[in-house]
Amino acid sequence: MSDIVFRTPREALERLVSDLESPGAGFWRLADDRLELVEFVAGGSLPEETATSFAAATRSVPLDRISLAIVRAAVELKSIVSYARDLDPEVGSGYWLRRLGAERSIAAPILNLQGRPIGVVSIGVNGSNRNDEVVSELVRTLASRLVAFV
Repeated sequence: MSDIVFRTPREALERLVSDLESPGAGFWRLADDRLELVEFVAGGSLPEETATSFAAATRSVPLDRISLAIVRAAVELKSIVSYARDLDPEVGSGYWLRRLGAERSIAAPILNLQGRPIGVVSIGVNGSNRNDEVVSELVRTLASRLVAFV
């Protein structure tokens, strides 16, 4: 993926979702004290109603909603791996991972040249053959390439 040129964030997310057989991936822009959804790409098996609900619920997220991995990635300036089994099934990432049918998610901040957060990319992951560090590196690589779209 590192040698491919993407013309749009959607194209980049579609490639990531396809390569990892993911239920979905998203890209958010930091706007003041909120994350604003730029793009969400659903995997082929994700029901349309679930994809629509997720996109609506994460369209604009305040940075104090730390129950969401995307917020933690933006605030803590590091990749966040969240496991559905370890999270409250009623709120935040625990709720959405279950709705999306994902075992875990990996969210990475998008940083500008000064190292300040300007966005976040996140993907739902399934399958024990998906090493978290390998997926995290793919997500971090994608995050560095999405800087141009923020």
